[in-house]
Amino acid sequence: MMLINPFFGAGIEHWFKFDGNLLNSGTLACTASLNGTVSYSSVIGVNTGQSVNPNNTIIQLAHPVSYALGTNFYVEFYATFSSAASATNRSIINTDNGFDLRHQADGKLILSTPIEANIFTTTLSYKDDVKRKFKLTFISGVVSLYVDNVLTNTGTTSILDFDDSRSLVQLFIFATPGHHYDDLIIHRN
Repeated sequence: MMLINPFFGAGIEHWFKFDGNLLNSGTLACTASLNGTVSYSSVIGVNTGQSVNPNNTIIQLAHPVSYALGTNFYVEFYATFSSAASATNRSIINTDNGFDLRHQADGKLILSTPIEANIFTTTLSYKDDVKRKFKLTFISGVVSLYVDNVLTNTGTTSILDFDDSRSLVQLFIFATPGHHYDDLIIHRN
């Protein structure tokens, strides 16, 4: 069953295909700077084309003009978490002074903010070599995680508006090699 959220209209977005590069394919002008290394693979085939495999990296999205994520936004990506990778607790996506979605060593995902140490931790482990689509929505303080279009976790944050000071997006902070990501979308209204 696909769940569609009426709070998200056309909006504008960053969209990174990770098809062999860090180029933005979306409608919001943006570049990404890389600290560390990444490799690209079509063997894993997380979604279509090539997926990115970060190795001790920080990818920071830079904006020609600053913008805020606001009160209603979502982030979405495909991921395959390797059962063989010796992962530690690392960020998948975070915003400076905003939210942090981490992949733990046990394969569970945890979401936190500087104010709420644990908004939720997934019950299931995703460290099993299976491709999945993850979507994290923020709607006026209510946070929901959808895995393959099924609602799996909800929580709340007291951060109701992700202004400029909470919207600097960083990806794969010192991520462990072996996990593959593809088709990252950051969508705001």
